Amino acid sequence: MAKPTELHFGAAVSEGQCPGCGRLVAMVRIGNLDFHDCGECAAVAERAARKSALQRRFLECEAQGLIGAAHGQFTFKNWRPACDAHRPAWEAAWLLRKNMYLWGERGRGKTLLARCALVRGLKDGLVGEITGPMLGDARHKALGTFRVWCALPTLLLDDVSMMPNRGAVGEAAVRQLWELLNARVGLRTIVTAQMAPNSLAPFLTEAIPGNPGGAVAALARLHPFDVFELAGKDLRKPAECGIGKAESGIKGMAHE
Repeated sequence: MAKPTELHFGAAVSEGQCPGCGRLVAMVRIGNLDFHDCGECAAVAERAARKSALQRRFLECEAQGLIGAAHGQFTFKNWRPACDAHRPAWEAAWLLRKNMYLWGERGRGKTLLARCALVRGLKDGLVGEITGPMLGDARHKALGTFRVWCALPTLLLDDVSMMPNRGAVGEAAVRQLWELLNARVGLRTIVTAQMAPNSLAPFLTEAIPGNPGGAVAALARLHPFDVFELAGKDLRKPAECGIGKAESGIKGMAHE
């Protein structure tokens, strides 16, 4: 029960049973009216309002084509690390204080973890996901999609190691990567790849062999990043790795 001196408004005049939860709480008088000062019910209402806001934001992102309906299942309530070695990456993704670079072989949980972090980013605004092969396509600029990517508070660039790196398309992709990351300085970006950051530079340089500085400039915008390697067993084989999925659905966002 809150002490009268701790109340933010009115004055405690008596105690009474909260109609919401049944707990004995202070009664606060404002003018001629008495109100229950129940912190528990206020916290429940706040959580409900936060969940509702996240759901509205999720639907807005879906309506704009920034994410898909399936992204609703990627929450930290629904999934857990497959092994202790992955725990530091999961904790960093939960805190989401910095940009992230997740790398490892296929099936190690990079995209799964990145999407959990992406959905958690809804608390700060709209989010979106793009993939490496989408870079270099001039249509995204013509349609204004690229401009949206540059401004999103949280963006997932999934599997950057699959972006084009040959010929004119490869050169355009590297330039677009640089423009994207350059515009996103100060915003949160999550990147996944099948190669370590120090292997990405040679990969990108293949796209513009006459201008290796272009690849270096693009990579420079990846810093500062929290870098995590996700190794271990293939998570696409749940029986072998023991990964656990608690439940599905955007309702898990209530605990975000």
